[in-house]
Amino acid sequence: MKKDLKKISIKPVNSFAVFSDIHLRDNQDSNYQILLKKLKELKDIDSVFFIGDIFDFIYSGNSFFYDHWKTFFDVCRDLKKNRNIHVYFIEGNHDFGFEHMPLDSVKDSFTLCGDFQILIEHPKLGQVCLRH
Repeated sequence: MKKDLKKISIKPVNSFAVFSDIHLRDNQDSNYQILLKKLKELKDIDSVFFIGDIFDFIYSGNSFFYDHWKTFFDVCRDLKKNRNIHVYFIEGNHDFGFEHMPLDSVKDSFTLCGDFQILIEHPKLGQVCLRH
């Protein structure tokens, strides 16, 4: 029996970007470079949502994975702290440990991260549910 995912409600969210199922494997991969570039170019948005399987495998409680993907976490931290953009990371089945065992440096990169679904209130779209 599948348990219900925890629900996080966020309101209002006027503009946002969503990234999902990229399955990054190597920090030298062109897809990784494109993701970093797009994140740095974001303008006029309230929130960024990563909704699972951003990585092909990551356990956020291990410093090896943090070190390997450090630039990603640094860019997310910059979005959050310097550009006032909320950054949410929903775990997928290829990226885990974000809710219960993340390194402090991982947690610091996100407004909220973990195994949940997000319900956002958008002024034109109404309620939007994001989950992996």
